[in-house]
Amino acid sequence: MKKILKDSIKLASAIGFYAFIKFFFERKELAIVSLRDTIVYITVSYLILFTIGFILSFTVYFIKSKLA
Repeated sequence: MKKILKDSIKLASAIGFYAFIKFFFERKELAIVSLRDTIVYITVSYLILFTIGFILSFTVYFIKSKLA
């Protein structure tokens, strides 16, 4: 269980970071408003994407462990 959790955290971080970078560079004009707004935007969007990535990766590992 510990290994599954550790691997899913790595995968979730990679998914969240990739999606954040892709989304951030597509929406550059939103981040140029002010430094405070930029920091809030980066933090909130990364946390949301990390959570989605963690749920998806943990679900995949859970299904794999049940099928094996």
